[in-house]
Amino acid sequence: MRGRFENKVVLITGSGSGIGLASAKRIAEEGGTVVSGILSDEQAEAVSSFSSVILDVREETSWDSAINFARIKLWWFGCAD
Repeated sequence: MRGRFENKVVLITGSGSGIGLASAKRIAEEGGTVVSGILSDEQAEAVSSFSSVILDVREETSWDSAINFARIKLWWFGCAD
């Protein structure tokens, strides 16, 4: 389904490896702007083709930072759903 995520900004948790990384790649292939939530800087290389943000899903302040970053991307790309 080409273009299914066109004009969308998608924040994906755990996208530094495994299913999260595969999801990020697929969404990008389908036209989405991916914001990768990674746990550490060591995962940054795996998601270097996406915008990334450190996101520890156990920490509320980490969520706040990630969501604010995604909002900036959303504003920049002008897409919302």
